[in-house]
Amino acid sequence: RNIRLVEGDAEEFAGSNGLSLNVLPTSPHKVIAVAGFPKTKAAMEAAGCTVEIFEADALCIACEGGPTCLTRPILRQ
Repeated sequence: RNIRLVEGDAEEFAGSNGLSLNVLPTSPHKVIAVAGFPKTKAAMEAAGCTVEIFEADALCIACEGGPTCLTRPILRQ
């Protein structure tokens, strides 16, 4: 399947209680992530990903959910 793991920034991970790595893949090499984690975003971009970000203070952080919690499963081919 040619899956590659990208290591996110440890400080951003700890400071966000894991939200920095709550990333939604929408197609190969394209993801949606929460804004505010520039080192993690840079790591994904360095790995060849296009990263779309959104401000999620009221929506995700307050409810302790992220982009993956805002979706329904889809079938990709």
